[in-house]
Amino acid sequence: MSTATIQTLQEKVLDGYVVNRQEALELYQNTSLNDLGAIANVLKIQTKGDKIATYLIDRNINYTNVCVTYCKFCAFYREDGDKEGYVNEAEKIIHKITEAKEKGCTQILLQGGHHPSLTLDWYLDMITKVKKVHPDVTFHSFSPPRANPFLQSF
Repeated sequence: MSTATIQTLQEKVLDGYVVNRQEALELYQNTSLNDLGAIANVLKIQTKGDKIATYLIDRNINYTNVCVTYCKFCAFYREDGDKEGYVNEAEKIIHKITEAKEKGCTQILLQGGHHPSLTLDWYLDMITKVKKVHPDVTFHSFSPPRANPFLQSF
């Protein structure tokens, strides 16, 4: 793509044009990181005003890799009873959060598989113990599951 075409596409983006997948790839491949950042900043100001944008440091902690959902994209899960399956109890999760906070972490992504034996009481107990030790940490946790194929007939 020519420099003039990239410049035209950049101008269109700044005017509110929504790029398609191919155009986004072309912008990414043919625009400097500084210019992409400048465009993003202009768009942020246009949509959110002149507020300061910040970032946070987070850590993904998995409470279990045992799962019965069998998502096609997941190479992470293990079946119940697999020798590589695990459950991280509250004490281990607390330790991992302590390590993360020492590195500036303020948010924890607490995720895991759909373990067939973990009860609501187990989750509530784990969260209660963790929040008692780390009340200042924000949790971004428990992403909604995709539809379980075993439950679709119910």
